[in-house]
This record gives sequence, structure tokens and C-alpha cells, in this order.
Amino acid sequence: MRVLMLNPPFLFRFSRTSRSPAISKGGCVYYPIWMGYATGVLEQAGHEVKLLDCPACGMTLEQVIGIVKEWKPQLIAVDSVTASFNNDVKVVETLKRLCPDAFTIMVGTHVGALPEMSLRSSGKIDAVARGEYDYILRDLADALENKKPLEGVFGITYRDKEGKVKFTPNMPPIEQDGLDKMPFASQVYNRHVNIRDYFYPSVLYPEITIITGRGCKFRCTFCLDADSVIAIKENGKIKVDCISALLGTHLGREGKNVQGYDLLNTQKKDIKIWSNGEFVTVKNMSRIKEDKRLKIRLSNGTSIELTAGHIMPIMRSGEELEVRAGEITKGDMLRFSNPLPESDSFDRIDVYHGLVENATSKDLKDVYIHGVNEYFAFLEKANEKEFAQDYAMLKRNWKYSNILPIMEFRKVEEKYGLPHAIAEKLEIGGKNILPLPFYLQVTKELMTAIGFFVSEGNYNNFNLAITKSDLEMRDEIKRCIKSTFPQTYVTETEGSTERVPQVYFGGKLIYLLFNKILGIRAGAQNKNLPWIVFNAGKNLQNACLKALFTGDGTWDGARKIKYYTSSKTLANQVMTILAQKGVNYTLEMQDNRGNAFIHRPVKINHEIHRITINSWDDRQKFTQEIGFFGNRQQEIVEHLKEHKPNRVLVLEKILEKPMSAKGIAKELGLTHANIRQTIAELAASGSIEKTQVTQRGFVKQVQYRAAVSLYRNTVPAFLAVDRVEEVVHDGFVYDVETENSYFTANNIVVHNCKWPQTLTGHSYRARSVKNVVDEFEWIAKNLPYVKDIMIEDDTLTQDRQRTIDLCKEVLDRGLNITWTCNSRADVDLETMQWMKKAGCRLMCVGFESADQQILNNIKKGTRIEKIEQFMVDSKKANLLVHGCFMLGNNGETHETIRKTVEWAKKLSPDTAQFFPLMVYPGTEAYKWAESNGFLTTTKWDEWLTAEGTHNTILNTDKLSGKELVEACDWARKEFYMRPEYIASRIKLMFTQPREAPRLLMGAKTFTKYLLDINFLKRSAAQKQVEGQEA
Repeated sequence: MRVLMLNPPFLFRFSRTSRSPAISKGGCVYYPIWMGYATGVLEQAGHEVKLLDCPACGMTLEQVIGIVKEWKPQLIAVDSVTASFNNDVKVVETLKRLCPDAFTIMVGTHVGALPEMSLRSSGKIDAVARGEYDYILRDLADALENKKPLEGVFGITYRDKEGKVKFTPNMPPIEQDGLDKMPFASQVYNRHVNIRDYFYPSVLYPEITIITGRGCKFRCTFCLDADSVIAIKENGKIKVDCISALLGTHLGREGKNVQGYDLLNTQKKDIKIWSNGEFVTVKNMSRIKEDKRLKIRLSNGTSIELTAGHIMPIMRSGEELEVRAGEITKGDMLRFSNPLPESDSFDRIDVYHGLVENATSKDLKDVYIHGVNEYFAFLEKANEKEFAQDYAMLKRNWKYSNILPIMEFRKVEEKYGLPHAIAEKLEIGGKNILPLPFYLQVTKELMTAIGFFVSEGNYNNFNLAITKSDLEMRDEIKRCIKSTFPQTYVTETEGSTERVPQVYFGGKLIYLLFNKILGIRAGAQNKNLPWIVFNAGKNLQNACLKALFTGDGTWDGARKIKYYTSSKTLANQVMTILAQKGVNYTLEMQDNRGNAFIHRPVKINHEIHRITINSWDDRQKFTQEIGFFGNRQQEIVEHLKEHKPNRVLVLEKILEKPMSAKGIAKELGLTHANIRQTIAELAASGSIEKTQVTQRGFVKQVQYRAAVSLYRNTVPAFLAVDRVEEVVHDGFVYDVETENSYFTANNIVVHNCKWPQTLTGHSYRARSVKNVVDEFEWIAKNLPYVKDIMIEDDTLTQDRQRTIDLCKEVLDRGLNITWTCNSRADVDLETMQWMKKAGCRLMCVGFESADQQILNNIKKGTRIEKIEQFMVDSKKANLLVHGCFMLGNNGETHETIRKTVEWAKKLSPDTAQFFPLMVYPGTEAYKWAESNGFLTTTKWDEWLTAEGTHNTILNTDKLSGKELVEACDWARKEFYMRPEYIASRIKLMFTQPREAPRLLMGAKTFTKYLLDINFLKRSAAQKQVEGQEA
């Protein structure tokens, strides 16, 4: 297939690949990096490709039209960014008119952030690509060539034959194996563009730009509130709990703190998360302190709290979309997750391993394994020589027979193993400690005791207490405890007018079982169901729920089943199980006095979650599967029998035998019209089907028979948003990166991270060191005139060890190359020294501001003193630095701008870049500006000045957009026009002649922008003039 890869005509030397696309005042022209890689992948797949980079070579639209007329491409891919979007759409429209049969697709950051809006901007656009598009275009070209349906092409938003906008699943990020198999970008450039057209002021000329890794693990916004309930599967065990409990342990124990974020790669761990119908692999987990969230409440009362930038799959006006949480409004529909599957994988609890893995050494100090003689005898036979020495040492150190401290036993068990047959005979106990079996059987009695304890229990040292006023229920609790723990004590306190009777039981091991092994937390607001409830099978789970509802549930005067809890986690766990069983519910919030709860800025200490089961069908299903203990159950059953809806009565009659409408009406004593309406509803739902009784070929009677079971409870696929509100909580927010980009939280399907305006996202994936250095070697051999290799990764140095390994590989091969890279101001001196040895000459670093509060506001994750130490170390390593400073961020004032410019002169990087804050759709900066009313326009053309240079469409509460642009011009003059700086550049040209070409080229382009600029004086004078004119 003939594919045209077009960086379309716009302004001469306009760089779409730049982080802030514009005409650079320093003359910078970026390579079409992403189009280059996609071109290589397409060619590798056997397609014929032309790559045209019009802004770099000055190609006009007329010239492009001439090429298109002659070559007749079948697929046209057009790159686009915010500032040039309107122009780019016109280019697409022009080319589509020339080649109406060609398929047109727009690619790039802008359309990736706003796919539906971009597609709807013109009927000539057939599709847009979301994210990195190398494989997207390859798969699209293959599908078009082989006439395959577009729904099989991941990562595109397109129109179907009826004109409806469709979203295919996201294209998975390209991992290392795929990156290594791609053709070198340098080879593509060599075939398709003129390398001398590209220039970067801080890089030796001519240069070539490549990518060695995609994505950046440093994020500025995380996602879910810590109390959001998720389901994970770890080592075969399903756990349903708040995200902080399930992930916080891993992050606290193994996570690495990187620039303020706790990060953990989990691809080598056996951790999966529930994702709307399946458990999928968790690739990374992370958390950070964040206080501002959005609370989205659905029509059934279910809610979720998350950051505004988080992506959610929704349905709006009948179309399925993916939007940021901050864009969701009342009436949108959120996807409700497919129910969690029931599991019966655990019929017993491994008490021994549960203790050694979850309890502390202090907890286990006086805990012993009883009955070890048989185990030792087995080991003597199986490992005679090896075990003899260990056994002799054990006898010397431990004088008691047939028992061993649990931690000593663990050493033996880990070394030699433990047969199940022997383990089943062992007990766990100690001095004055009531014993437990090595394996505890999971029974209905145990699950009932757990349910009562979660609903109305608490810990009192090593005692467990369950509060219950009903004598019959106390007897049931005592029966279950004695059946499960025959050797434990069970006592009961008498009730009084001030105190409800309590059942006490336990001992140290039972306490550790409930608190450490099962993980049942203390405190009304922290209550939770333990993991065993989700792994023990349907009947055992129902026994626990029956006790839970008996404890904190009601059958009220309105004849509705209700459950009350002040624990957000427990409420979500209960709703997860109800959804699992097909029981619909609603959730309401109320205060401790029973009044409806509406979110307030002040903290409410007694927020109650009320789950209500409303409909007859759902109450019937609940009482059949779960129900209550005591008289309440019989009362509900009798009520439901007496108050059956007509459709249920009709179904019951039809279940007995097929009947006609008249026959049903007669037997039930209802009118024929009423029955006909009920039958129509049942037939429409698929509950019954029509049959015909014939006689001699003629229809004698129409009858109806049951098609399915009596009750047809289903969980809805989408639920409407009832309201969206901003909330503030202290604490962590969490993110989970999954293999399919989605997971379920609070039974709602969410995307696994925010959608920034970037092609590569935050999942860091790197080419192998060998593959990168192979490209270095190819460039050195085939492009000897290239003086510098620009590594345009978001942050090459984010992986310290890989950076050092890369340097070592260059040195081992004896390559004499020069390279430059993007970095953060956190590289240590040793790494810099390795980089210098391997040919690195310069690092491009974003310093942004001299004001620490501004750095904190944009979550830069670094400190002023650390940046200053970085500059000291870079000079020690003899590495040049190109410093980037961004003016206009949250908190910027005239004074902070002066401070930043003075600081830039103090840091004294080799070159400096000052630019106004450029906010683009899909970024947090855009959301911040939009929510504060700082945007002056939403017309994409106004992101640039008339000359095509950086503009800013911000008017903050402290600075106007005009002042920000003037400030940047003034800052450049202040930095570059210093006599000492000019002298140092002249000296550099003589001492290092290879630097002269890029210095002269940059100075030539830059000079015109440095004349007649005086921001600080002119801005004040301008205000006076404007005031007089007014």
C-alpha cells in the first residue's frame, strides 16, 4: 500500500515535535521523530512510504498537491498539534478532495488528547490515532489493504458506515522487544529527509535525533482515593479491599521513592486486578500525597473519588467515549463492572503460614509448633546425613520434646519442606495459649462467627467480643464459636440498661487469626470483610453475609431490606457481593441521627452508608440465597408471598403448565386486560414465549410457557451520573497500570491513568543497551558528517543503571561519538562522569523556576538546593547544560520572574531557554487554567503569535499573557547580553572549534529577538498609556 506520511505545510521551520510547538527564536528545527519511526515500521511491513517534512524544507501545499496527484497515495497520515490544528484540517480536506478514495488519518498529541472533537471537526477526516502510532498505522494499512474491519485496529477513533464515532481499544504500549525490532530512525532520516535541515541551538551541527526509550515514569497527577475498593488476585487468592490496604503494603515495603512518588514495578509478581470481566496483570503501582479529588455519584448511590485528570469510559448520547473525570457531567453514564466471579478455591486456612507471613516476631515470641517428633522422624529417614547435624543442634538449643518455637520450625520447614500428611497432625499453641490446628477447616460456623464479629465485634487485648442483645442470636454465636474452636473459652456478660450483653471468646492465637491472618480491622469506620469471604464458595459466603445482615441489617416498616455501616470499605465490599449475586441495590448517605447526608466542607465523624434492597425480585433473591437469622427471616418470606407482583404470579402459573391469557386471568381472579399487559411485558423481557395449540391445521388457542427461571436479576451495564462534586481529603491517591489499561474500583470501570497530551504516556519502556549502541555505531559509520546525536527521550537518566550500562557499552566498543540528552536535575556526579567518558557533552534540563513554591505547585518533585548542587556537579564532570525556564506557572508574579532570571544567571548554564507557560488540551496545566478562568481563548490559532513564535493564552490573576511573552523576551536579553556571557562564548569558539558552527547559527537567528526589549520598564509604562487612552 502507498502511504504518505505528512508533516503538513504551515509556517517555515515550525516544529510540531517540540514540547511547545512553535517557531523557535533560537532557530531550532526538530526532526519529525514519531513520523520517522512510524515510517520505518510501515516500510518494514512491506508498504511503500513517502515521508514529507514540509516545515523543515519549506515545501508548500502546492508542491504537496503535485506529489499527491502523481503518486496517488492510498493512506494519508497527517501530523497535527494544537497551534496548527485548524491549518492541518484544511490540508486534510484539500488532499481528500484530490484523492477521495484515500483513507485519511490524523496523528499527534492534539488529536490524541481530543479524539472525538478532532474527528468531528471535518467529514474529510476518516480517523484519528490515539497515543504512539507506529503500530496503529501499520495495522491500519494492513487492514485497509486486506479489506478487514476497522474495529480490529487498536488505538483509533473512526466513523463507521452509519457515520457514528467509534473507539477501538487502546493500542498496548510497545515494549522493549518491539522497540528493538524497529528500524533505526537514523536510517529512515537518511532515506527521506535532508539531515542538514535540522538544528538545535545547544547541540553540535549537524545533528541527528533518536529515541532510546519511551514514556516517563514521573507523573504530576495520580488517580484513586485510598478508600476505593478493588479486587486483586495474588498467589491464587482473591482479595477485595480498599486500594490502600491491598497496595499500600507492597509500596511501603518495596516501593522506591522517586521525586516524591512511591513507585513499584510488579510485572515479576503474581498480582492481577479485576478489570470488568477478567483478572489482568498489574504492571506498576504507585501513590502520592494529593488532597483534591472529584466525587462522582451514580444514580444507585455508588460513588468513586478520583483526580480530575483521570480517564473514565462513559456513554453520552448513546455513544461510548473516554473522557477525563473533570469533563463528566450529570446525565453521563459510567460503565458498571461485570460482577466478580465466585470462588471456592479455599476450603481451609493455613494458620501456620498465615502467622509467619503476617504476624510480627513479637506476636510469635511464645508461639510453638506441637507434635514435631513425627516430622523429625520423617526427616531423619529422608535426609539422614544432612538433617542429623541440624537435629543435634536443635536438641542442644531446645530441651523440650515434641514442641519447637514457630520461627525455629520455619527454618527447618523452609530447608527441608513439609508433607501435608504430617502438617495436618501438627498443632500451633504455647504456654497458656489455647491451640489451633495447623490447617483450620472453613465451615459455615466459622463464616457465621466472622460475619457476626465484623458486624458487631471488637478486640479487647487478646479477647474478641461480640455485642448482641438478642438471646437467640447469642446462643447461635456461642454454638458457632464452640464448633469452630472447641478448646477456646466462651463467656457472656449480662446486659443492663446502659450496656448490651456481649459474648467473649478468643485467646492469643484466635486474635492473631482474626486480626493478622484474616486481616479484620478494628474500629467501626475501618471494618472490612476478610479475604476468605471471597474465596470460600457460595454457601460459605452466604453464611457470613447472613450473620452480617442479621447484625447490622434491618427489615423496616416500608418492607425494604437495609444494611448500615460507617465503613466505606465494608459498604463497597457488601455491594460487590450483592452485584456478584445479581441483587440490585441503592446506596444513601446519612449522619448518625438518620438524616440524609450531603457532603459538607467540614468533617463528619458519623457518616453512615445505608444500602437498600428495594424491589420484590431483589428481596426475594436475597432471602433465598442469604437471608437473616431468627424470626425476621420468616417474617420477610411470609410478606413476600403475600405481596407478589402480578408478573410473578403469572410466571408461577405458567411454570406449572402452558396456559392461555384467559385461563391465567380466570385462575388468578384478575381482569383479562391486566393479564394481557403483564404477558406483553414478560414476553418482551424474554421470560415467557408464545406457543400455538393447533387442531386439524388450524390455530385453536394461543398459550404461553416459561422460557427461563423465575427471577431475572441483572446488573446494569451503565449507570447515570447523579452529581459531581469537588472534595478535599488528606492522604495518598493511588494508580495502577494494567496490561489492558482498565480496572474496576467500587464496581465502576476506570482507565488506569490520566491521559496527558503526550504520545508515549508514563509507562517507561526502553530499547536494550545493545540495540541503542548498535545505532550509535551505524551513525558513526554511515553518517560521518553528523557531529552530535540528540537523545530525545523524555528523561534518559530516569534509569541510572541503564544510563551507566549504556556508557560502558559505548566505551567497550571504542566508539568515538558525541551525544546530548534530556535529563532531570537529579543526576549524581558518578553517573555524569560515566556519561562524559562515553561522549556526552550536554544535558537539557527543565529548571522551570527559582521559586520553591512554584516547583511544588507544578509537582516538579525537586528542590532549589538540589538543582544548585546538580549544576556544581555538572561543572565538575565537565558537562554542558541547557537550562529550560518556564514562566507563568501557578504562583508566578513579577517578583518570581525577576528571581528566576537572576537565578538563571547564577546557575550559568551553557544556554538557556525562557518560554511562557503553554497549556494544551489534555494536560493538567490546561485544566488548572480553565478551572480558574485564566484562558483568554480556545481558538487553536491563537496559541502562536502572528510570526509563529510562542504565545500564551493565559491571563492569570497576577500576570497578563502579554506580560508573560514580554517577560520571556526580557529574560533572554538579560541572560544572553551579559558581557561576561558573550566573552565566554567567544572563548569557547576558540578553545573548542567544534562548538563554533552551532553558536554562530544560533546567534544569527536569535539576534533579532534580543533587540528593543525592556519588559520590566515597558510593562509599567504601557499600563499608564492604556489607562490614559481609556
